[in-house]
Amino acid sequence: MAPLGEETDRALFRRHLEALTSYTDALRENRCRRTTRFDAHVDATLQVFSPLFLAWMMEILFVLYMHGPTRFSALKRHLGAISSRVLTDKLADVVQQGLVVRTTNGKRIEYALRPRGDVVARHLHPLLFYLRTHPMGPP
Repeated sequence: MAPLGEETDRALFRRHLEALTSYTDALRENRCRRTTRFDAHVDATLQVFSPLFLAWMMEILFVLYMHGPTRFSALKRHLGAISSRVLTDKLADVVQQGLVVRTTNGKRIEYALRPRGDVVARHLHPLLFYLRTHPMGPP
């Protein structure tokens, strides 16, 4: 196995997915306890997901993915029920996380996805499509 720095994102993801899959299968079949070495993988996954699942984060990434570089007012219009204050705070968060870039051209300020944000949004797209076509509710 190559050192972590030499692994491609795809290989790292595949290795991580295999570890999580074997762990969850073992849990379902009662072959292991929850206090195994795979808990580190679960914790790492939750740390990655937690910023994305905060209020409005996925929606902002999705709108920027679908519409490309967007001004604040257009972004607010697409999102609907978000206040200007909350949108300002959330945009600052995604810029700080390196998912979105804020560009200024004179008085015109636009927000656009960085390459990392584009990858995240591209992978969120099927999830959002699934959730739209399969509404969640009581079984």
